[in-house]
Amino acid sequence: MSAFPKPLVVLVADSNMKAFVEGLLQHPEALGLRISGEGVEILVHPSRDPAVYRRASEMLRPYLRSCQYALVMLDREGSGVNRRTSTQQMQEKVRKSLERNGWKDRCEVIVVDPELDVWVWNGSSAVAPLLRISPEEWHGKCQQKPEDPKESLEALLKARWIRRSSSLYKNMVIAIAEQDPRTLWECADPAFQRLRETLRKWFGEKELSETGG
Repeated sequence: MSAFPKPLVVLVADSNMKAFVEGLLQHPEALGLRISGEGVEILVHPSRDPAVYRRASEMLRPYLRSCQYALVMLDREGSGVNRRTSTQQMQEKVRKSLERNGWKDRCEVIVVDPELDVWVWNGSSAVAPLLRISPEEWHGKCQQKPEDPKESLEALLKARWIRRSSSLYKNMVIAIAEQDPRTLWECADPAFQRLRETLRKWFGEKELSETGG
């Protein structure tokens, strides 16, 4: 048994990212996880990506004794960090700050480059109905990854009179987890891979069974 009341606190930069995490944890079995989304604290920083990058440890300090692990997620786009700083350097800077503030060996940082919308363009036909597009047309669009995933998604939604909302992001990841979970394993985006492997390291079925969880 863990000494912490809750397994995880997640700090994200906006409501869309929160919805994505909520949707992912609604079907933890899709990633081979043993964790209930009901026991996870998900925080949205009111000052978005720049504040998550610079002040994550402050926001998470109250959760040091109540949550076993801390996960920080933000978009590179809009963070205010120039391109001379690599995504890896950004992640390392935030992680070291967390470790200095009590989260050593129980924290991770995910910087999505350029932003969360890049994960939508993974080619899964499960999201096609939500986008009011045929699976074939969606697959074709995903073959050529857009340079600006957010702008391209917004244009697609506008053309189909679909409102870009947090619920849309949540419903898309739920649809993938329910209908096309292999996409979650095959996604080649480095940030999503880092997220997936971090969650499996902390809450994977094998690890928990070996430790008696």
